[in-house]
Amino acid sequence: MVFYAYAASDTDMNARFVITAPSVEVVDEWFLDARADGLEATRHGPELYTYKYSQAQWIYDWSIGSGTAATKSSRNKIFFTRFNDAAGFQQSMIPNQFAPNHISGNTFYIRSKSKPSVFWNVDENFVYATQLARTRFKISIQGGSKGDVMIPKHDIVLTALLGNPLREYTVYWSSENALKTEAADVGGGGALPGPGYPYPGQGYPGWPQMNISTFKFESFKNCFIPIGKDIEHNDAKLAFYKDAGEEWELVS
Repeated sequence: MVFYAYAASDTDMNARFVITAPSVEVVDEWFLDARADGLEATRHGPELYTYKYSQAQWIYDWSIGSGTAATKSSRNKIFFTRFNDAAGFQQSMIPNQFAPNHISGNTFYIRSKSKPSVFWNVDENFVYATQLARTRFKISIQGGSKGDVMIPKHDIVLTALLGNPLREYTVYWSSENALKTEAADVGGGGALPGPGYPYPGQGYPGWPQMNISTFKFESFKNCFIPIGKDIEHNDAKLAFYKDAGEEWELVS
């Protein structure tokens, strides 16, 4: 799969590009790298970025890997194709594509990428993969600010929105690896039950900071898996197994 986005200067039509990357997450990673490197870029959505024309050379440097761009993590995952039509008559190169807007603090439905009719749903404090119903989840960067762009390396907190009126329930992994929910204000301070990891006393290599209610944003790629007999009848509980799950996508 390839994902496309536009990058255009704010004043000159000669400095417009199509960004090509393996996923929307990589384009978001590039945006944060670019901002950290001094590019005055604005993200209008997952498919459109603008930047100061006075910094157009930065884009060229990034394209050939010169300067500080060569050290950025997204450098070898992305390339730019320049529009050669200054008058703006060139036909768009971007096809119709699924373009989720991964913004911290927003709410989403979570669905299977391989079978989009299957959604996450909370029932009796467990999170299920099912075609019968769906629950909306708030996804936030741990310690971040609402409106920040989420990329794979970020630690995130999942909160299920349940009831009428809506109440927040924190999603956590239990001792048997199943995903469960607990009222976000339990114990007055959000304390959650269970061990620190699915395997007591152990963490996952590279993820030492994780606890039972914190996940990596990249977990949606291959860490959550339905365990059960029948997705169609709400009988498949979601479990967490690093590098053994299927891919899920966020739907606004």
